[in-house]
Amino acid sequence: MFSIDEYMKEHRLKLGKSIKNRFKIYLDTKYWGYLCDVALGKNTDENLIEIYNLLIKLSKEKKIICPLSYRLYSELFKQKDINRFNETTKIMELLSENIIIMFEMELIEYELLYFLYENLKGKNLIYESDIFVWTKVCDILGAINFEPLPFLSNENNEFIQKKYFEDIWKYSFSQLVSNKLDEEKELILINSTKNMVNIINKEKVEFEHELKTQHKVYMSEIAGLLTAK
Repeated sequence: MFSIDEYMKEHRLKLGKSIKNRFKIYLDTKYWGYLCDVALGKNTDENLIEIYNLLIKLSKEKKIICPLSYRLYSELFKQKDINRFNETTKIMELLSENIIIMFEMELIEYELLYFLYENLKGKNLIYESDIFVWTKVCDILGAINFEPLPFLSNENNEFIQKKYFEDIWKYSFSQLVSNKLDEEKELILINSTKNMVNIINKEKVEFEHELKTQHKVYMSEIAGLLTAK
């Protein structure tokens, strides 16, 4: 029986394998800004220009990739200069090839499941840890699968689900950001990010006496996962 989840996993697996041997370079918002300034001719620092040209060269040679993330996407919309916004978008698409790392909470769940499978089945019986962590920019949109319609046959639902997923999987980063958020929505996004930061900082203080090491945090997450399952 057709499963859209399995179909999506197949695409992620193929994507992960395609960039397995490429060097991944993670750039934060500040460095994307530097690259944008170089492209716009606003920064003439020789070192930055050399870095910019080298990144472009290695990217075209399929030796590196600079993946994006949900966080970078939200940071992009804080730019007020439309020329800078468009140039940053263009550079991000070029160097990322429309590839992002999966959502942070999904990534945590995946890492915990990988830990369990690695110890239960053995490392030789599972894919490498970095194969399934990649996805396409369409994931930023949220739901990327088409829910089956009860009045259609299984065959028609399968066709629609596949077609919808294949089309959205090809979505480019520039297409994604072309419809820029209006000011009201942008304000909501920024405020929600600030609220999240405040909550995280509050909980950090509240639980810091319990989780003093990364190992304790990790074991606590595993215990929570096992309890939930």
